[in-house]
Amino acid sequence: MPRGKKGKEVAESSRQATAHQNKRRAVDQDPEEEALERGPKPEWTSGLLTSQHEGWQAELFHDQMNALTQRKDAFICEKEVKGELFELFGIIEKFEALGWEAALRCYDGEVKTIFDTEIQEWVATLKCPPFNHPSKMRLIGTVNGIEVEMSFDTLRRVAKFDSKPANHYMYPNLDDLYYHPDKHPRWNAMLDALFLPGTTHGKLYRRNLHIEAKLLLMICQLNVIPRRGDKVEVRYPEVPILYMLMKGTPLVPFRFLVMNNIWISRNSSERKIIPHCRLITALLKKYGAIEAGDKGSYKKSKPLDLRNLGPGWEYKETERDHRLKSDGQRWTELKDDAPPLGSDEEENVDSEEAPSRDDDYQNDANITAGGSGPRSGEFGFGAQSGYIGSAFDYAQQPYDQNWAHFGTMEQVVERRRPPAFSEWSDCNQMLFDHQTFMGASVERALKRNNDSQLDRDRAQFYAHEMEMNNCYNDDRNRRMRDDYLGGRPITPDPPIVDYTTLSPYDGSGYYPVPPLHQSQWVDPRTGQWMNYQTGGEGSSTQSQQVDGAGGEDEDSGAFGMGALGSVVRSLFGL
Repeated sequence: MPRGKKGKEVAESSRQATAHQNKRRAVDQDPEEEALERGPKPEWTSGLLTSQHEGWQAELFHDQMNALTQRKDAFICEKEVKGELFELFGIIEKFEALGWEAALRCYDGEVKTIFDTEIQEWVATLKCPPFNHPSKMRLIGTVNGIEVEMSFDTLRRVAKFDSKPANHYMYPNLDDLYYHPDKHPRWNAMLDALFLPGTTHGKLYRRNLHIEAKLLLMICQLNVIPRRGDKVEVRYPEVPILYMLMKGTPLVPFRFLVMNNIWISRNSSERKIIPHCRLITALLKKYGAIEAGDKGSYKKSKPLDLRNLGPGWEYKETERDHRLKSDGQRWTELKDDAPPLGSDEEENVDSEEAPSRDDDYQNDANITAGGSGPRSGEFGFGAQSGYIGSAFDYAQQPYDQNWAHFGTMEQVVERRRPPAFSEWSDCNQMLFDHQTFMGASVERALKRNNDSQLDRDRAQFYAHEMEMNNCYNDDRNRRMRDDYLGGRPITPDPPIVDYTTLSPYDGSGYYPVPPLHQSQWVDPRTGQWMNYQTGGEGSSTQSQQVDGAGGEDEDSGAFGMGALGSVVRSLFGL
C-alpha cells in the first residue's frame, strides 16, 4: 500500500477515535456539571435566539416548535410549478431573468413525506460562523450525529441556483430587504409598479396588487420568501422581491435569500416557522443524514397548477385564448394558433359570468399575441366614468380649479362622487371618499397659503408706495423753502419741462427744479388713490371722484384693503 494512503488512513482513524472520545465524554458528563455550566433555563418570549446562552438555544427552539398546536403547518414546503401554463403567461420568464428558475422545482424526491424531526433538529442546532462576504455565509447544523453545512457551494450541488454569471449579482443590505424596506428611497416607485392606482395608502392588501404581481406573490410565499398566517396583506419584505421579479432587476442570489430566510426564522421568537423544508431535506439526503429507511411524517405536497390555484382564482381556456381572473382583474393571453376575428365579430370576454363585486378597477382585458407576457399597466384595471381614485380623466370630465373651495367638506366629497359611485363596493367607496377628502384638504391649504401671501404682499406694496410719497413731500417742502429764501417764485408743483425745446439759457428766466418721482397709485397731495392708465409715454394720474353723498366709493380708503383691491387687480390683471 502506498505511504500516502497509509498516512491518510491513520489520520482518519485518529479523527474517528477523537470523535468517539468526545462523544463518550459528552455522554458521561455529569448533568449537574452541565447545568452549572449553562445556568438556569431561561424563558424565550422575545428577542433573538442567539442572545440566549448557546447551551440552551437548541432546547429553547425545540420547546417553541413543539408547543405549536398545528406543528406541521410551521414546516413551509416548496411546491413544484408546472411550467406549461405559467410559461404562457410569462411567469417562468420572470424567474429566468433573475436566474431563479431552479426555485420553481423541488429536489427532495418526496411527495407524501416530510422529515420534520430531522429538519427541526438541524435548524435547532444551527450555527453561523463569521464571514467577510455574504457569499461566504455558512449554516452548520447536526442531524443524527452528522454535521450538515448549507452554503453557496453545497446548495449549488443540490441544483443550479443563480444561473446568471456570479459578477452580475449584488447583495443588498438586510435592512433594505428584510427589516426596513419602506425606508428605501425607491419604496414609492416599487409600490406604484406593483399595486393598482390609489391603493398604496395605509395597509397593503393582496387584492390591490396587479394580477401578475398577485400570481408571483403566491409562488414567492411558498418558494422564495416563505411565510404562514394571514395572507390578506402584503408584508413589507415581499415588496422588493416582487419588484425584482416584475422588473428583472436588480439581480440578487436566490441562495442568499434562502440562507437568510432560514437563519432569521430560526432566531425569531415571533415567526415560528421553518422555511424551505424540501430544500433542507434534499441537502440532508446529500450528506446522508436521512437514510433510505427513515419514514418521516405524512404530508402531501401537490404541484402548483394554474388550473387549480385555490379560492379567488379562476382559469378558463377558450378556442382563442387563455384567461385568468382574480378579484375583478382579468388577464388574457392569445393562443399561437388563435383564429382571427371576423369583421362583424366582436370579442366578448367573460360575458356569461356574473359581475364581480370587486370589478371597480376593471377594464377591457389585455390581449397580447406571440406568447409575450403583459407589462405593468396593461392588465384588467382602469377608470370607470372618467375617474381614477379622486382624480378626473380630463378627456371625459371638465376640471374646475375651485372644486374644493366652496361648501363644507362633506358637500365637496359628495359633489366629487361619480355617477356609478353607488354601485361600487363599500371598500372602494370609502377609499374614493378618503382620497377626495385628502385632495380637498391639500387644495384648501394651498389656497389659505396663497391668500396669506397675497395679504402680506399687499401690505408691503402699500407701505412702499407711502414711503415714496413721503420722499416726494419732503423734497417738495425743501424745494419751496429754498425758493422762498432765494426770492424766487414759489411753484408747489412745477410742470414737466422739455429742455430740448428751450433756447440757450441767458439768465433772465427761472425754471423750478423738477420734483422727485411720486407714487403712481396714491396722490401725495390728496391721499386719494389714482387710476392707472397704460399706454402713451408712461402713466398719467387723475384723482378719483367722490360721490354726491360725500362718501368714498368702494375702492376708497387708506389701509382698509378696499382701494388696494383695485390696485392689485390693475397690477396682476385680475
